Amino acid sequence: MKLLSNITLVKAIILFLLSLTTSFATTDISNYDTIKTGIGSFSLTYNPNTSMVTTQFNSKNYDSWWLVATDGAMPSKSVQLIGDVDKNIITAYTYNGGGSQGYKTGEYLGTFKNVITSTGFTLDLSGINAKAQLLGADGFEIGDKAGIWFKGGNYSDLNYKNNKITYYDACEFKTIADYSNKTTTKTPKPVSEPLALLTLMSAMAIYGVKRKAKAKI
Repeated sequence: MKLLSNITLVKAIILFLLSLTTSFATTDISNYDTIKTGIGSFSLTYNPNTSMVTTQFNSKNYDSWWLVATDGAMPSKSVQLIGDVDKNIITAYTYNGGGSQGYKTGEYLGTFKNVITSTGFTLDLSGINAKAQLLGADGFEIGDKAGIWFKGGNYSDLNYKNNKITYYDACEFKTIADYSNKTTTKTPKPVSEPLALLTLMSAMAIYGVKRKAKAKI
């Protein structure tokens, strides 16, 4: 009778662990440490839990650029980053279309200074995403899929007033990346300590049942 109750306990623990495994297999992006997308020499890595974004590209090829990232769909109510390489400034706006002129119809979200390097940039966009969502826009993020619209400009002219862009134009814009619904590469979060403990408890329970069964033979 005691043996049967132990077997029932083991089954219950295994079923519970399986339910946890199923939850980790969902598309909830908070289950990932990092999500990565890219094409050619461009890559973008996003941490959905901290909203940290890191890009890799040759920023020395451009004196300005604008970037929009989504979870795969075409950009609408998104966040646009506009980079001024010469002044080393990145300005964030909500984005509803318009390409390089998106700032004209978007809401100003914030400014980052001295964050552009020769190989890209790293930004904490948690504050920007929070402001964007309060304004009814999606944050700057990617998920199981990614949409990237990234254009680099040369011979650019950017003017500012109170950190906001008042004028932006370039003689030529070149595509750095332009795609939608591209599958991303994801790194799962490490197994949490409670889950590891439950796994250990399950293994110990199974071992105990086996020993008792062996003793009765």
